[in-house]
This record gives sequence, structure tokens and C-alpha cells, in this order.
Amino acid sequence: MNCDLACDEEKVIYKAKEILNGLRQLFGYFDNSLVKEIKVESPIIISYSSIIRGNYDYDSKTVTVNCINGIICVKTLIHEIIHSNGKYIYIKDRRTPMYIEGLTEFFTLYYLKKKLSYCLDHRFTDEICKINKDYEIYTTFWGNLALVVGINNLWDYYVRGEPNIDDLIKNDVFIAFSKIEKMYKIKVKDLVDVISELQ
Repeated sequence: MNCDLACDEEKVIYKAKEILNGLRQLFGYFDNSLVKEIKVESPIIISYSSIIRGNYDYDSKTVTVNCINGIICVKTLIHEIIHSNGKYIYIKDRRTPMYIEGLTEFFTLYYLKKKLSYCLDHRFTDEICKINKDYEIYTTFWGNLALVVGINNLWDYYVRGEPNIDDLIKNDVFIAFSKIEKMYKIKVKDLVDVISELQ
């Protein structure tokens, strides 16, 4: 049971197939055909504190994960594969990329909880693989929303745009939190509590 992979494209591709099967189990209409190729590359360093761990290219349908200090985070592979099915939100909401990343990260944590629960702590503590701090507030927002509207409704929104949640995310995330508290008469929880409550 390992939460990291060696920087070996063959092993990464093997793990990607396992993840794709797991995503089909969690989301019945996860479209595996949107992942045509898996690549392992060296990281792109954009500053001393920010390294791009991976990406998904919608045109070529290619998932790229970057080898950092000799490893690839399984979580990064999951995150980038999930992006493949988020074309609706990607096209519709380029103006709010942190909401997109937050929702993708939320689904990543949900996958970890359901399929690789031993990697959840790793996701919060490992220096290379831990959650991107910029994503965390948005991930927490989506997690709170999932507790009231359900995972499947959020997945439908991610891939198809239904139900319409656009009005919520056109706002600053703190305003969006306030709106869901009022709409659903809930008290917002932190991300750890959200993850523990997810079914």
C-alpha cells in the first residue's frame, strides 16, 4: 500500500488503469475514453515555492504527471484523471479556475476516502503530495455543498452543468460560503470534518 509511485511510466500507466476503473465504480458515467495517453515528465518550476505536479490537456486527452524528488504522487494522478471529465466546468468557468481546481480536488479526496483511505492522511501531511493550500478553501466549499446536495449532483454539475450551481460560484468564495449557509441552514464545517462525514 503506497501513496507514491516511482517515476516509471509503465507503473504509472498501470496505476492509472486501476484509478480509471475505480472512478467508473464511483461515478457510473465516468468517461474513460477521455484519457488517451499518460506521460511522466520533469516538473515545471514556476517559482521557488510552486511546482506544477501535473496537468490534463483537453485537446490531446493527455494526462501528464511530473516526477518530483524521484516520486509521483498517486493523488496527483487521480486529480489529473478526474480533470478529463470536467470539460463542462472547464469551458464554462475559466474565469473561476480556483473553483474548478477545488471541485476536482474534492473529487480526488472523495476517491481517496472510498478507494485508498490509507492515503488520506498522506494527502494532508506529505510535503510533496499534500493539498495545495490555494485549493483548500475551494475544496472545503465544495465539500460542504456535497454534504447537502450530494456527491452525484456535484458530479452531474462537473460533467454536464446540471443542476445549475453557477450562481453560487460567480461570487468570491467567502460570499459563496455565506450563501450556502443561508440557503441550506447549515454551519460550514472544516475540510477534515467534511471528509469524515462523507458517505
